[in-house]
Amino acid sequence: MILGWLLSAILTGLILSACSPSPPAGVPVPTASTSYRGEDKQHVLSQFWYDGKAEVSVYALEQVRYGEMRKGKAVAIFVTEDFSRSRHVKIDRPNPEPEDKVSVLKLNFSKEFNTGIYPYRMYLSSFTELGSGAFPEPLKIASVIAEWCGIVYTQLNRTSTQYEVQNNSYFESEGSSRWTVPLQLAEDGIMNLIRINPELLPTGEVEMIPSTFFTRLKHKPIEAVAARCSLETSGDSLSVYRIEMPAYERASTFTFRRQPPFEIEAWTETYPEDGKPMTTRATILKRDKLPYWQLNTVKDSSARSALGLLWR
Repeated sequence: MILGWLLSAILTGLILSACSPSPPAGVPVPTASTSYRGEDKQHVLSQFWYDGKAEVSVYALEQVRYGEMRKGKAVAIFVTEDFSRSRHVKIDRPNPEPEDKVSVLKLNFSKEFNTGIYPYRMYLSSFTELGSGAFPEPLKIASVIAEWCGIVYTQLNRTSTQYEVQNNSYFESEGSSRWTVPLQLAEDGIMNLIRINPELLPTGEVEMIPSTFFTRLKHKPIEAVAARCSLETSGDSLSVYRIEMPAYERASTFTFRRQPPFEIEAWTETYPEDGKPMTTRATILKRDKLPYWQLNTVKDSSARSALGLLWR
């Protein structure tokens, strides 16, 4: 009985540690490679990201697909966790190697919409290292698009000089492939940089790897392209970060609050669809801080309803 109790306790501990963000002892305030202006911002962010909860934001989505606008929902979940720099996975072992362990801000981002009879489900995970001296490029990007035709999965793992890319597709012309691209800032890490420190956002002429959602939907290669980036104020409390990629006639914007914790209020993406520019857009509906990994019983569906999400 004692052995059984011990095994149960160990397994329970592993499950809880795998689902609950825990700040490493002595981890620096999450400022990445530059510091905030003002101790007040440091205090706010340190308290905000290491409170044992995740931020869940729900957006009203208008998604362009096949030359028409589709209504749906998007969800952005931000949470801190311990990550393996070498293995590119979340650490859930009792005694991880100290030198390999790094604190990250993780974005789990999803879009759900329908095209006629069949649904689209798009998911992205992006992991950005926290702490002074950290790289602004995500340690890992993983995205999947699932619909009734099939599933496509893409992953980028960062090394010191490049991204190791793997792509698995149901299309014969794509199949399963592996390659590398030089290390550049990735659009899939922009939301994390906004939440960590908007001062890290590049401006002017840069090279950037486009969103993997965009490259997937438009069948574009995963590689850095020339981009023009700008950061402007909007009203008394908001800032707008804009990315233009002339090679694709594409522009993206991210609207966020100027004060920490820099909540993202809306975003847009414009590119040609059937020969005319069309704009995908999302605007905030609901936002909450909660330990979502614990809310997994039937009665917890009320928390889902409170966020304006359908039960499905």
